[in-house]
Amino acid sequence: MKYFKIFLSFGIIFGILVFISFYIFKKIEKKLNPKNEKSNISSFKKPDINSVKRGKYYFVKELDCREGELIDIVSKGEDFILEIGAKWCYPCWLLKNDLEDNGKNLKGISFYYLDFDKCKNFDWVFKALNLKPMDIRSVPQIFYMEKGKVNHRSGYNSAWVQETLSSYKK
Repeated sequence: MKYFKIFLSFGIIFGILVFISFYIFKKIEKKLNPKNEKSNISSFKKPDINSVKRGKYYFVKELDCREGELIDIVSKGEDFILEIGAKWCYPCWLLKNDLEDNGKNLKGISFYYLDFDKCKNFDWVFKALNLKPMDIRSVPQIFYMEKGKVNHRSGYNSAWVQETLSSYKK
């Protein structure tokens, strides 16, 4: 019984403290925002990439998880950008759209996409690109062939996309 009374008194004290802190918070909020407007931070919502109208990608070709298709692309010796991304990844979606928008009128470069969730093993990608195998732990991963040399880049950077694509003829 003694422990029950102690536990009950701590519960009551905790409840009172929560109520008081909530009351003080509301008073401060009213003082700082008398018109009761929503602040920019609380009203910000991350865009839902599944609800955005994406359209069809005409210039970014999605590859199957087969080694032969990528080996054919590499053996041609043409410049290309290969993105490994995922449908749930917002930076991947931005990169794909950026490549689509900026690559419409370019000649001499091709764009390819591999879905991270469909292809579980990427050893064949590194073999086809003549690169040392590594674990892919984040997306987007970008592999690009420029003047016969395969390079690797991790993450999305719009300035890099603009700079890389600016060297190709329109």
